[in-house]
Amino acid sequence: MLKRALSGIWGPGSEITGAMSSDCAFFTRETRSGCRYFVGLDSIFIGLDSKLRGCIRISAEPETLPMLEVGQPAPLFSLPDADMESVELGTFRGKKNVVLYFYPRDGTPSCTLQATEFSDHEGEFARHSCVVLGVSPDDCLCHAKFRDDNGVSIRLLADTEGEVCRKYGVLQEGETNGGRKSSVTRATFVIDKKGALRHALYDVNPKGHALEVLHLVKALR
Repeated sequence: MLKRALSGIWGPGSEITGAMSSDCAFFTRETRSGCRYFVGLDSIFIGLDSKLRGCIRISAEPETLPMLEVGQPAPLFSLPDADMESVELGTFRGKKNVVLYFYPRDGTPSCTLQATEFSDHEGEFARHSCVVLGVSPDDCLCHAKFRDDNGVSIRLLADTEGEVCRKYGVLQEGETNGGRKSSVTRATFVIDKKGALRHALYDVNPKGHALEVLHLVKALR
């Protein structure tokens, strides 16, 4: 398929030589002018006499991390909240169930709706020995403003480096316009008092989601 695509770029009858393995591909094609193209899976490197002269990025598929599975231990982490106080997941083990939800960004209508709905039901979560934590790549100051502007009462954690998002398989990374771009999948994890994942919900609809998760927490045994 890659050879066919490259033939389309260079025109019918283009001579393409090279090899492909499970983790890489390398093709070359030499023009009449002596310019040689070195082709990787997502790049065309242009050179002359085997010396690379430049690079044209043609496409890059987003890097998607593997999803977590129900029953496995929840990955541990420590992140600062809106007040810059450290929150460690391990401190809840044996004491509290945890609803850990990931969202893309403070201030969007969907993210605001989700945070306020979780806040509206926070007392009910607490009655079932459960704490709700929201995580996004925003920093602590952004979380504080978002919290104060919208009356959010749940704790919001700042994962500015995306490390926890990667651990939970919700960070998608790719290349666009010559630069790296990342995005966070809206996802929620229900973690029991033993520290095990009981529910892993990806690509959730924020409207009514908090109440749906509350029903899952009530059913924990």
